[in-house]
Amino acid sequence: MIQKWGKVMYRRRKNDSHVKPTLRDLAEKIVRETEKESRESLDALSYDEIRHILHELHVYQIELEMQNEELRKTEEALDYERKHYFELYDLAPVGYCTLNEQGIIIQANLTSAALLGLSHHALVNQSIARFILKEDQDIYYFYRKKIIETGEYPSCELRMLKDDGTQFWAHLSASRHKITGSVLEIYLIISDISEYKRLEEQLRLKEEIVYSQSRQSAIGEMMSMIAHQWRQPLNNLALLNQDNYVRMKLGRLDEESFDYSHAMIDKNLQFMSKTIDDFRNFFRPDQIKEQTTIEKVLESTLAMIGTSLKNNTIDIIRQSSSETELMIHKNSLIHVLLNILSNAKDAFEINNTPQATVMISVDETLKEIKISVCDNAGGISESILDQLAQPYFTTKGVSGTGLGLYISRTIIEKYFFGTLHWNNNTSNGACFVITLDKDHVKS
Repeated sequence: MIQKWGKVMYRRRKNDSHVKPTLRDLAEKIVRETEKESRESLDALSYDEIRHILHELHVYQIELEMQNEELRKTEEALDYERKHYFELYDLAPVGYCTLNEQGIIIQANLTSAALLGLSHHALVNQSIARFILKEDQDIYYFYRKKIIETGEYPSCELRMLKDDGTQFWAHLSASRHKITGSVLEIYLIISDISEYKRLEEQLRLKEEIVYSQSRQSAIGEMMSMIAHQWRQPLNNLALLNQDNYVRMKLGRLDEESFDYSHAMIDKNLQFMSKTIDDFRNFFRPDQIKEQTTIEKVLESTLAMIGTSLKNNTIDIIRQSSSETELMIHKNSLIHVLLNILSNAKDAFEINNTPQATVMISVDETLKEIKISVCDNAGGISESILDQLAQPYFTTKGVSGTGLGLYISRTIIEKYFFGTLHWNNNTSNGACFVITLDKDHVKS
């Protein structure tokens, strides 16, 4: 038994490469120091006692081996967790930093080091403010202050600097954690959003170009509207001029007739001047918010296009309105309404609609205002309903630009935080519904 046990222990010592040699040396030293005493104690033992001790040693050996196996499994599990932690933390696609209350980096992952252009160890004990562009320091200051004072977990975007001075756009997201007593730590996530910002800028420029194209394409339509607006007053002026000429030749241009002609000429000229002012204000390049109502917006819109619709025998029916004071980009909303009404006029002409009618209604609730413009021009084909807002998609052939509804929807979403939707109605026509959120537009 002892011989067998010795062989087992030899194999175990041979396989247990993690056991340090100094431990065995120390054990053998202790054995040598106690060997004489142990031999005397062993000589005093009976055979049964020795057999019992050997049994206990054997059990103890197996128990140690089982414990050793458990330790090995635990070590493997810890090794796996360490690798898992390394992959999740150090190799994460975003930068993780732990800051103290003063904004000093006390821990950071490898991605943070790569983002900021420093080695991992060189990053620790640096102030995170050092890596923020001077012009954006206030953004970071108030951001960190809000986290510390309120415990809220906001996010912000600012420009950061690498160690070599290279700039990049970063999205910061943080949370506050109390460690002990009043000691706080801030867990900060840094994401490089430079590519997103670049694409965002490209999209903004594209929208500006498309919007400019839309405004330019509207000039022709506006000139047509001005011509419609001026046709009647110009005709009146021509008649008054001819009447005065004939009266003068016949010697019948008395003071009363002259005063009447003067008053009528002045009235028509004022109308024409107001028309120019309306269109001039519409084409102002600035988009300044002003206080107005939906009623005033509709009046301005119909003042521009109303005569054109009337000359095309299109009836305008208005149902209800809203006198709620709003702070909005008035000209932008007029632009959208003009586009919808102009599209309706074109649809009436294409379909040769009898008794062409446009109904404009305004519905208001506590939270929103809806402006509905519905016609009876035949409706929109179901196959293209979802394509109408795509840029450069048009149903008017070479005469259309395909930008009207795309720009209109963009304006409503961008400047009014609202929506523009359309559908076919029950009157064999289409409805365009503008929904405005009163929390964003109410003055």
